[in-house]
Amino acid sequence: MLTITINGDKFYSLIKLLQNLVDYIKQAKIFLEAERVPDFEKQILALNDDNPVIGYLDSVVFVVDLRKDQITFVSSNALEVEGYEADELTRMSATDYMNLMHPKDATVVVNSVFVDGMTFTLAKTNFSYDKIKTAFNYRLKQKNGDYKMLMQQFSFLMIDENRNPLMLIGTVTDITDIHQKKELFCRITHQNSKGKWEKIYERFYPLTELPDNFNLTSKEMEIISFVHKGCSRKEIAVRSNRSIETLNTQRKSILNKTGCKSMTEVVVLAKENGWI
Repeated sequence: MLTITINGDKFYSLIKLLQNLVDYIKQAKIFLEAERVPDFEKQILALNDDNPVIGYLDSVVFVVDLRKDQITFVSSNALEVEGYEADELTRMSATDYMNLMHPKDATVVVNSVFVDGMTFTLAKTNFSYDKIKTAFNYRLKQKNGDYKMLMQQFSFLMIDENRNPLMLIGTVTDITDIHQKKELFCRITHQNSKGKWEKIYERFYPLTELPDNFNLTSKEMEIISFVHKGCSRKEIAVRSNRSIETLNTQRKSILNKTGCKSMTEVVVLAKENGWI
């Protein structure tokens, strides 16, 4: 038998979190046609495969109404996980939240992850929509300018006659420390007749940048390589047979093209993407 130990503060926070969500769900049932609303309470527990208690201590619960482009519910532990208070998030539209994503990630999520995932899901007409979970990751900008790598996992609460989602319920988890790869993923699981969640779809989207993406020339790449090796400006001028003035011009060009504030940042960018 599995025994779970939770300290008192976390236990009561968890109870309050679930009570708040159930209260929200009961209110939602008043405004929605009863026959179109699945069993929300069971859906809450179904969001985590093995242990919902432990899962919800580390994850934010949310509900999104796509008809209104509105985040309508966020659990009270949002600040610790996502870096924003719950009431800040519920004042946002879903579009506002997307604007907090890293620009590269937002482009991939909107144009690839969502499109590919929904195309696959909509084709599975023999699957019940409330037994499908979709998970994907993205970097969310924090108030200090840094980024957290988050994983969002959601299920459909409501769909229209064309199986397009109208309302979502899900969780957001901070995976910054466990997902170090420069890639996004989309993973879809389905609950089979025995209640076990099985992976039915998975795709990865590399986030690596190529020098061509920044229109860097071969001479500019050579300067980046010299800086990486620790060469001074004078040494680079001698070894590349260029004047200091030319080097200064090319360094400015590199910074403008990459959006970096210093050559140190450029070297970090180059190392992260395998240029050097």
